[in-house]
Amino acid sequence: SLFTEITTKKREILNSYKIDKGFKKTATEDNRRDVFELIKIEKLLLEIRYLENDGDTTKVSSGRSENTRLI
Repeated sequence: SLFTEITTKKREILNSYKIDKGFKKTATEDNRRDVFELIKIEKLLLEIRYLENDGDTTKVSSGRSENTRLI
């Protein structure tokens, strides 16, 4: 369905930010983000919630890491 295609595409874009690695600098990686990246990530997370929950962004999405990152 179109809904699934759009949600999948947004998740692919979200995955390119590698949010599952966190947002801190480690000994081997720098996962810090600038303000514009954080705004884009937040927008994607809210859009996914909106699509999955019939327009209600206060409900959690089906992606666990998506919910932990949007606090």
